[in-house]
Amino acid sequence: MTDAPTLLVLNGPPGIGKSTLASRYLAEHPMALSVEQDVVRSLLGVWRASETQSGLLAREICVAMARTHLGAGHDVVIPQFVADGGYLDRLAGLAREVGARHVELVLVDEPGSAQRRFHARMDDPVRAEHQRVAASIIEEAGGYAHQYARLVRCLAGRSAVQVRSIEGDPEGTYRAVLAHL
Repeated sequence: MTDAPTLLVLNGPPGIGKSTLASRYLAEHPMALSVEQDVVRSLLGVWRASETQSGLLAREICVAMARTHLGAGHDVVIPQFVADGGYLDRLAGLAREVGARHVELVLVDEPGSAQRRFHARMDDPVRAEHQRVAASIIEEAGGYAHQYARLVRCLAGRSAVQVRSIEGDPEGTYRAVLAHL
């Protein structure tokens, strides 16, 4: 009998290393799938003209992708800033529904350090365009500090495990994530 697939939710503030760790996980777990709502949303035509609608639709597509992939017996990683307890509960319910193991981790750092790390990504030529769009969306939503505070409020009382995101040491952070699997 094979082990149940894992639904790994990597939550945390923008720029904390969620996508980097998801890519690292995929490199070691054949057929695992990273489902990033921002990537899915960017596949929708003229999505910026309807940010709320495109975000909700992308979320539905991501849940459907996760359901399909978990149902096929493969791991799914969701590296996403989620400050919505209802959505986190929905992901936990999805894991139960398909018989998958559910792991909810939150990557953390001091708020000021996390914000500095987020803005430093603007200098990365590979991420510059994505970062520019993300920074614009975050600014329109009240700014980084506001979004970080939303995440903290959402996580209050949740059983998500916090994992320190070690700046400059993605391997160390990855090992910490694996320790919780």
